[in-house]
Amino acid sequence: GGIALAVGWIAVQDPAAGGYPTCAIREWTGLKCATCGGLRATHEVLHGRLGSAFGLNPLAVLALPLLALLFASELRVGLGHPALRTGIRRGPWLWIVPAALLAFIALRNIF
Repeated sequence: GGIALAVGWIAVQDPAAGGYPTCAIREWTGLKCATCGGLRATHEVLHGRLGSAFGLNPLAVLALPLLALLFASELRVGLGHPALRTGIRRGPWLWIVPAALLAFIALRNIF
């Protein structure tokens, strides 16, 4: 229920009108973190503007299907069904995801 409420708020809240929280990391350091622009990108995706969303935060756009899959798996568990067999919680993902996040942070602050 909370996730549906949050997604609904992101869908209706226009980023141009304000109302989105500011990034503490960006305020303190001047650097963009991995999630900077993620809420605006999600807003754009929910309105079907994938190109604009990708320009705001490509990692967030690419991560949305993965997050939806993880949410669906957890929802199944909550409803008493077995989790989806995604293989995400073990194996090379434990190294790939942190490495990709660090590379993304470095590249977005260089360019």
